[in-house]
Amino acid sequence: MKTTRFYMMVLYICTIAAVSMAVAQERQTKVFGVKKGGTLTVKLTGNLTVVPWDKNDVEVNIIGSDPEQMVEKLRFESSDGNVTVELKEGENWCDDCDYQFHTPAAYNLSLRTVGGDVHIMGTLSGNIKAVTKGGDIKTGDCNGDVEVTTAGGDIFTGNISGNVSFHTAGGDIRTGNVGGEAAISTASGDVLAGDITKSASISTAGGDIRIGEIGGDIKTSTAGGDVIIRKSGGQVHVATAGGDIKVGGGKGFTKTSTAGGDVFLDNIHGSVNASSAGGDVTVRLFPEGDEESKLSSAAGKITLSLPEHVQATIQATVKGIMPEDFSQKIICEFTSDKTTEVKDGKKNQRIFIINGGGQKINLSTFDSIIEVKKIK
Repeated sequence: MKTTRFYMMVLYICTIAAVSMAVAQERQTKVFGVKKGGTLTVKLTGNLTVVPWDKNDVEVNIIGSDPEQMVEKLRFESSDGNVTVELKEGENWCDDCDYQFHTPAAYNLSLRTVGGDVHIMGTLSGNIKAVTKGGDIKTGDCNGDVEVTTAGGDIFTGNISGNVSFHTAGGDIRTGNVGGEAAISTASGDVLAGDITKSASISTAGGDIRIGEIGGDIKTSTAGGDVIIRKSGGQVHVATAGGDIKVGGGKGFTKTSTAGGDVFLDNIHGSVNASSAGGDVTVRLFPEGDEESKLSSAAGKITLSLPEHVQATIQATVKGIMPEDFSQKIICEFTSDKTTEVKDGKKNQRIFIINGGGQKINLSTFDSIIEVKKIK
């Protein structure tokens, strides 16, 4: 019985609180007739929510304890299908006001808030620019370009048909597929993206980077996580100071480096420069062009797989080993036209001329194994 009374009292208190909040939150509404393709420009403080609808109107809702007073502090302008909502010069911000907007589904947005979240719901056909100094930014799908910046929150978006520019100083970034170019950066979070049709530049100082298929070149860097790229249709540049690197495909020149993890590169057509200071390096390479390929590790195994009929000149070097271990440290499945061996103290170096020679490939490690395999 006592337990029942306790829960009844809790329910009563919660109900009273909810009713009090509902009473406290009042609303003022303004409606402006517009046409598709216009722009909503907002410069306010508080949470901003935008909901596309099928009307050729922009509806502005001011929500708070005294929205009527806040309306008097705002400047509203409607001209040529565009709507602007901002604080009048000299007026003070409202501490407890939020704003909800309805716009045509085909409309552009330019949103700025000093202290709140930005949430764009549904699908919008237009360009989006959004800035907040203290919150998250979330959007649905967008048929246009999207440029968003936050100084202290996450960025989550749906599929974007155009170019994207995402920057946050304190959160994660997650986006769906991108139909154009992508510039993405965060100072302390993970980056997760779907397929990107064109080129991409992605960086984080404190998290992982996971990307789908890239249509063009990609440049990524992280100071504290893994980098995983499913496939790239262009050149690849990847650097991490504290994780593994995995790339499922690349064309042209692929450069990767990690100070504390393994490197795995698959189906690379072109040339490679892959290095690790503390892990293994595994590459499946289809050499193209004349540029030299380099695979190196300070403390891990080097495994290179090549097509059976490849033409290549391979120099494999293992340092820091005793002479009696030389034969066990370099393994090559190919029949070499000519093999040159250099033994110098604790260094063993072999040069293999395969199928008449071709692209130069330099392999090096310290007190570990180098293995050259055939792709079967």
